[in-house]
Amino acid sequence: MIGGRRLFWKLYFRYLVISVTAVAALFSIAYLSFRSFYITQTARDLEARASLVVARLTSVDRESTQQLQSLVKELGHASETRITALAVDGSVLADSREDPSRMDNHLARIEIQEALKSGGVGRSVRFSGTVHEDSMYLALRVTQAPKGSPVAVVRVSVPLVSISSALRSLFLLFFLGTAFVVVVIAAVTWRVSLKITQPLEIIRSQARKISHGDFGSEMELMEGAPEEVVLLGEAIQSISTQLNQRIQTVTSQRNEIHAILSSMVEGLMAIDQKGLILHINQAAAEILEVDLDSATGKEARELLKNEVLIDFFQRVGEGLFPIESEVEILGTHLRSIQIHGAPLIGGQGERSGAVFVFNDITRLRQLENHRRDFVANVSHELRTPLTSIKGFVETLMEGALDDPATARKFLEIMSRHTNRLGAIIEDLLALSRLERDVDHLEIELRVEKLRPVLSSAVEICQSKARQKQIAIHIEEMEGLTAWMNPPLLEQAIINLVDNALKYSDSGKSIWISAKHDGEWVRVYVRDEGAGIAPEHLPRLFERFYRVDKARSRTMGGTGLGLAIVKHIAAAHQGQILVESTLGKGSTFEIQLHSRPSA
Repeated sequence: MIGGRRLFWKLYFRYLVISVTAVAALFSIAYLSFRSFYITQTARDLEARASLVVARLTSVDRESTQQLQSLVKELGHASETRITALAVDGSVLADSREDPSRMDNHLARIEIQEALKSGGVGRSVRFSGTVHEDSMYLALRVTQAPKGSPVAVVRVSVPLVSISSALRSLFLLFFLGTAFVVVVIAAVTWRVSLKITQPLEIIRSQARKISHGDFGSEMELMEGAPEEVVLLGEAIQSISTQLNQRIQTVTSQRNEIHAILSSMVEGLMAIDQKGLILHINQAAAEILEVDLDSATGKEARELLKNEVLIDFFQRVGEGLFPIESEVEILGTHLRSIQIHGAPLIGGQGERSGAVFVFNDITRLRQLENHRRDFVANVSHELRTPLTSIKGFVETLMEGALDDPATARKFLEIMSRHTNRLGAIIEDLLALSRLERDVDHLEIELRVEKLRPVLSSAVEICQSKARQKQIAIHIEEMEGLTAWMNPPLLEQAIINLVDNALKYSDSGKSIWISAKHDGEWVRVYVRDEGAGIAPEHLPRLFERFYRVDKARSRTMGGTGLGLAIVKHIAAAHQGQILVESTLGKGSTFEIQLHSRPSA
């Protein structure tokens, strides 16, 4: 902020100084003029008195010193003027106040010298040693007709006490007048300065409000403000209105852009020519695993610390055309990222940075891998029984059909493989139907009691459980309800119990339980089987994924049972979880909503 005094005081003091200086100058000129006029008038008055004295002296015998002294005293007393008569040589003939015999020769006096010259009149102001005071002297030469030669000099004088008193009165009068004028000028200057500065102060206050973002307040200038100030205020008000409109437009556009960028699934990041991040949206921050709030303004190289990305950024910044690439980024987990980069070109054709769009295709790549694995698994699962059936058919055709015992054995094996193919196809069709119904929201869910569904599933599995001498227990859960599709949930429980029966030894037990937990109802199927190693748990619910492939096929499993359970849980807007310990058994948990979800 620029320091200094306020405009009001600058204007006020400057106007006041100028005005006072002008008035003082006028006072000084007037005072000096009046002083000069007064002294001149006094000199003229003395000259008139001197002329009267000269006229009277012509009737007196100049040889009679006593008569001359008497006349001078008489005239001096009458006119209150000191009168001195002098000879041409400067000797004092008579004086109205002093004894002439004791007075010095006055020829050297200035007024005497001037009077004896051709002008005939001399004047001076000085201190008188005779009367001991400042006096004004005027000397008038006395001439003798007809030649006009000087015969005497008459000098008159008055003390300056009277002149000084008159001048002091005149000075006091002028001083009081000047003081009054200065007071009036100070008041007028104060008023004028206020009229100029108060509207400016209002304008300054309005400008400060504008700088703080307050564009709604109206500005009211003082009545009688200068036209220029009024025009300035109107201009400021117009600027405020236009600035408010533009800021609202920019804010609206910024919010729209921010909303668009924030809602983008794709990540977006812009950097300048120095590699500093100008903008990054939420999706890009999540993909690159950086902090959104602190990323802006930082150098991309230091923030990302990924040489592949940095090399890509550099190639885009140095090029003139868009570039695409696919990279893998190792963060909390390995990500496959598709990047599209394009240089930013300024208005003069110069490079000003680059913009990048990130697509996280990790899920897509995983799905592609799963699809390849699924095709390979389906092909393998179908090829094994088909190969066996084909082999046995060829054997029968080559003569084994003539041996009834061998033919029957082969036909039984072929029947088992055919049943296996049918089971695989049925499970695949079931998965397909689940996916279709979920996508089209065709699965009907309603709040039902849980115990009847679990009991029905156990009854279906009891036959197989008795064959293996495995007990199935349902814990008490009377009155517990869940938002579900009973047939689908029953199928999921059957699959989990069947899976537990396959991997549990004789004499073990299986427990089925459920509990209410907030908005969720959790259904548990726990066994005492062989358990599952931790490395298999992440892929346990994939199609055709087998922990022990040889044992699974021997037990007649299709490899789709747990995948079906996962899809049934998803159809209920829930999920399936598993915990397992090798040699101690496994616990599967299906999470269901206790009531319709919002």
